[in-house]
Amino acid sequence: MPTRRGHAGFSLIEMVMVIVLIGIATAVVVPRFTRSQSQRAYGAARQLAADLEVVRSRAAASATQARMRFDASAGSYAAYLDADRDGVFANSSAEQDSLGLFRARTLETPIEFGRGGRAAVPGYPEADAISFTGAAVTFDPRGLVRPLGDRGVIYLRTASERAAIAAVTVTGAGNVRAWRWTGSAWQ
Repeated sequence: MPTRRGHAGFSLIEMVMVIVLIGIATAVVVPRFTRSQSQRAYGAARQLAADLEVVRSRAAASATQARMRFDASAGSYAAYLDADRDGVFANSSAEQDSLGLFRARTLETPIEFGRGGRAAVPGYPEADAISFTGAAVTFDPRGLVRPLGDRGVIYLRTASERAAIAAVTVTGAGNVRAWRWTGSAWQ
């Protein structure tokens, strides 16, 4: 009768090695899937900048005025197109509908409008959250900000980590840029 020399299975050392390798792989992979608070704020700033570009482009394409209005208390913003070309915004659903693709957006939790105690973006007015008059940005039929030469900044931060802050600037020429606070400067 033949005898078996080996046993099927794993040794304790082999099991420990597999567990260690799984732990190392998890430690490397998991941080890539979780977003830091500053990344969340900057992501919201990039989304806002993209939405502002859509509104500006739509104003130029339709040869009429368009506006984005911010509601800091509700943590949202909405866009409108002056479809009847009377130069007056009623902030109505008809004006939102005439814009087409983008209408309104609520900031994702925990993002909110605000700057906290951070330094202002260089070259832009000091503001707590939104520096535009009436908390609105208006683009004329050429995509320029109205009143002519007006410019401003919108600050975004996370509610849970006030140091995580980002901003979106709009120049008088309608150029839109997202900024991030690196801990010591704006980039």
